[in-house]
Amino acid sequence: MRTRFRVPPPRRSLHNSFTQQCPQIFDTTYRVLARCPRTGNFVALLTVTNKGDRPLKDWSLAWSYLGDQSIRWAAGAKAEQEGAAVTLTPWGSAKLKPGRSRTFLLQGDAGTLADPAPGTFFLNGDACISR
Repeated sequence: MRTRFRVPPPRRSLHNSFTQQCPQIFDTTYRVLARCPRTGNFVALLTVTNKGDRPLKDWSLAWSYLGDQSIRWAAGAKAEQEGAAVTLTPWGSAKLKPGRSRTFLLQGDAGTLADPAPGTFFLNGDACISR
């Protein structure tokens, strides 16, 4: 009598599953350039850099403000905000080649609370910590 054993498929490591969930590697930088203490307005630069080996196509960037900031407009992109959550979609070609960056100028209102920078950005749903 022969006994058959079923060999389970190899398990993926955490690193491999993360790579599959996050196919694009990107970096974000958010920097407030100016803040008016009288009006509460601010101007910030947001830069997205493709650190991967494939182009990013048809992408959008999302984040949530930690204070009560609001975006009034974004140069080079469409910005939509619902509560603290913001979604930024680039105008024109949303293709970002490997090693290239795209910078957006944001203008908004800092609100009544402290004006902390967002901590986590999501590019097409994949998280990235900002610097």
